[in-house]
Amino acid sequence: MTTAATGPEPPVTDLPFRDPALPLARRIDDLLARLTLDERIGLLYQYSPGAPRLGLAPFKTGTEGLHGVSWRGPATVFPQAIGLGATWDEELLREVATAVGTEVRAFHQRPAVDGHRHSLQVWAPVVNLLRDPRWGRNEEGYAEDAVLTGRLSVSFCRGLAGDHPIYLRTAPLLKHFLAYNYENERDVTSSVVPPRVLHEYDLAAFRPAIASGAATGVMPAYNLVNGRPCHVSPLIETEVRRWAEPTGHELFVCSDATAVTNLAESQACFATGDTTKGLVIPTRFNGDVLAEMEAKYADGSGAGPASWTTYQEYGSSFVPDAAGNTITMTPDFLKAINDGVPVTLTFSYWSGAKTTYTVTKSGTTVTGSTA
Repeated sequence: MTTAATGPEPPVTDLPFRDPALPLARRIDDLLARLTLDERIGLLYQYSPGAPRLGLAPFKTGTEGLHGVSWRGPATVFPQAIGLGATWDEELLREVATAVGTEVRAFHQRPAVDGHRHSLQVWAPVVNLLRDPRWGRNEEGYAEDAVLTGRLSVSFCRGLAGDHPIYLRTAPLLKHFLAYNYENERDVTSSVVPPRVLHEYDLAAFRPAIASGAATGVMPAYNLVNGRPCHVSPLIETEVRRWAEPTGHELFVCSDATAVTNLAESQACFATGDTTKGLVIPTRFNGDVLAEMEAKYADGSGAGPASWTTYQEYGSSFVPDAAGNTITMTPDFLKAINDGVPVTLTFSYWSGAKTTYTVTKSGTTVTGSTA
């Protein structure tokens, strides 16, 4: 312990994180080191209070700009993304995005009525493939083709980001990662995506904009993929961040609205006051997803129920049983139990526990039992 007097803190304007001559990484490290825990948490909100004592004004994260600046006042409106995609014109999309990015910059400079400056991060483009005509938001995507969608996404991101060697015009962020094509109960439904479809189709659309350095980040989707919520998907690390590594850029991951809350509530991935629900990671055979299940249990231990009975509505869709357990099965798995052969199925839970069931089918009734 020393009794030596410490010098006063330098003026806010002289702090290292405000020095544009310093490397960006050093400026970020300096700023983070000065933030209190409460200030760091405050910066995670969409409407952030900033950190006034450090000269950081309140700001809003994210601006919609799929085919023009949205919700910010009068702005140029371009055709919906599906119309832009129908042009097959990469240079045209870059020109459209350049106009959108320029207007985002203008709104950024305009005083905000609510005190939160409009962000330069643009939540666009939508890279979801239009694989199902029943999705109510198909107008937001470019096409059902992964190659076309990937190339148009690169062009749109480059238009948003601009050509300056140091500064971004805006920061484009791809959405919604991954296999997002439905709205009803989107926070609890899961897309069953076999490995080949995953790599040759869904991931293939997102990769070009990330690997080329055109996009600065991704927004995970509300849904689950193969039983795991997209917001905690290992694919963000094993695929998306890996694509970005050669570019030298760190990837920004921005949650969708309320999605973080879903992890603790409807998706029950993390402990809350309610320990009666648990999400089950799907069982696999040779890498292919066979079935997935959301089990509800009473003791919060992570173990599945001793038995369950569910009823087939159509295809691989089943209604929950009386305890709320739901299960979805692939056609191959259904064929096996339709042939009358009892099938052993092991589910692995977020807690690390596992439960093995003998599954049988009679008519439209499917039963699993640990006995």
